[in-house]
Amino acid sequence: MVFHHIYHSNHMDSNNPVITHCIEGIWAEIENRFDDARLCYQKAWNSRTNDYEACIAAHYVARSQTTPEESLGWNLLALELAYAVTDEKIRNFFPSLYMSLGYSYESLGGKVQAQRYYRLAAGMGEVLDLESEGELVQWVKTFDWIQPLLGKAA
Repeated sequence: MVFHHIYHSNHMDSNNPVITHCIEGIWAEIENRFDDARLCYQKAWNSRTNDYEACIAAHYVARSQTTPEESLGWNLLALELAYAVTDEKIRNFFPSLYMSLGYSYESLGGKVQAQRYYRLAAGMGEVLDLESEGELVQWVKTFDWIQPLLGKAA
């Protein structure tokens, strides 16, 4: 759910191996090569050198897990690592971290926890003038997935 932050953040270094592996994983996912994506995300995790890189890698490793419980564990780790980063550049990554946690909790039936993280994500992003909380949640769930892909392909 974080395509937006990988290629739209001014703080991301496209020469960084962690970022490169994550981008390769995203493209593998787009091409329905999920095993390749999983390997790319694992390479990103193995290439980490600090909490910032570990946060990004863990976020993507979470995407490739086979159970909701495993995904939740990696998403929680990613958030913990993000809190350890003192550089301001991590701020733009929080909406995607919160979205992923919301989705993990929702997948496990944790509606209250999911709503909490969806609201946190929406509060940090550019929130549109929507009619209801349901519309807000739906918008937040989708904006990171498609808009950046369209921008990348253009």
